[in-house]
Parts: sequence; structure tokens; C-alpha cells
Amino acid sequence: MKKITDRELTETGLEPEGQAGRVLVIGCGALAREILAVIDANKMAHVDVTCLPAILHNHPERICPAVRETVEKHRASYQSIFVAYADCGTGGQLFELAMRALPRTVTTISTRFS
Repeated sequence: MKKITDRELTETGLEPEGQAGRVLVIGCGALAREILAVIDANKMAHVDVTCLPAILHNHPERICPAVRETVEKHRASYQSIFVAYADCGTGGQLFELAMRALPRTVTTISTRFS
């Protein structure tokens, strides 16, 4: 995996390295290093990662559309897609998107604070 800077994670996010994996994790750029560490530590070669820019925290209203767009962009290339996000300021909208609007092949790993 290529070395990525904090600035890149903040401003542009992380694209998957290839579509050879059957599983894709779509994550928050603020969680990218942790997600990559878990995958590396567990030798999960079948998992690809893409992360949305962490700067979206400054515009939480853009997070749900970006997640939906990323799922649609990669949906045909993966057997399963996981969304690894917390609420990230969406006021529960990301949780609602995951429960109602995303395809059933998409699993959301998130923390929802009430």
C-alpha cells in the first residue's frame, strides 16, 4: 500500500488500490489509518479500502450523498461493501441511509450516539 499523508486523507480521501478484493470498506478519512491497521494486522488481503475525505466533517450534510455515491460507484465490483463511519455530525441521517436506502449487500459498521 502506498504511503498516504494526513493532508491527503483530510482533503481527498483514499481510493481503493484495486478491485481484486471481494470486499470493500468505505470509511471516514478520519478513521483511515485505524481501518488500514486492522486489515493489515489481520492479513485481510481480500479487503480493499476507500475513504471519503475527512474534511467532510466540516460539511456533514455532504456525507450521506458521498457515501451513497461511493456505494453506487463500486457496487458492481464487490461481493460485499461495508461502511465504516460514526455519525460524523449527520444527526442520524447516515444511520437512516444505511437502514433504509443502501442495498442489502451493504453493511454499516457505525456508532450511533443518542
